[in-house]
Amino acid sequence: MIDKIVLIGMRGCGKSHFASCLSNELGWPKIDTDDEIEDRTKKKIGKIVKDDGWESFRDLEFSVCKKTSLLKNVIISTGGGLITFERNRNVLLGENTLVVFLFTDLKELLRRLEKDTTRPSLTGKSDLQEEMEQVWEERKDIYFKYSDIVFRAKNNLSNDKRGNVEKNAKILAQKIKELMKK
Repeated sequence: MIDKIVLIGMRGCGKSHFASCLSNELGWPKIDTDDEIEDRTKKKIGKIVKDDGWESFRDLEFSVCKKTSLLKNVIISTGGGLITFERNRNVLLGENTLVVFLFTDLKELLRRLEKDTTRPSLTGKSDLQEEMEQVWEERKDIYFKYSDIVFRAKNNLSNDKRGNVEKNAKILAQKIKELMKK
């Protein structure tokens, strides 16, 4: 029986928005691992990385994974790199966990992220496209390997972004409900 849904994918793919919509559809609370880290430290992710480095951030992320792994009937929106670390997978991905990879093509990710200055660089590259291409190459096999569902959102279900996410989330929620009946 599924008791936890974990959303994974590249930054900008919509994990946080999907988690909120799925929470409404399924009646389960949502937890965003990045929000948990910011609440715990009272600092934004970019500030944590700038002040303390990526290793410190990853340690905080692991701590949040341990805490959320104990919860049941919850939707967890993860940071894009969380799933790439074995220690996080070991504590978060139990046998009753459904992992959903929100797949979004690179062109769309770049469009969504081009004006976002709040996210720290993952590679130190100043060119967003180069960075995203590198990160995709490093992570894609892991995303596919550990996902139970690969969900590619449709971009044409509504005229506005929020409506489109909500309609896609309804489609995904229906698929999840069908799996939960089995």
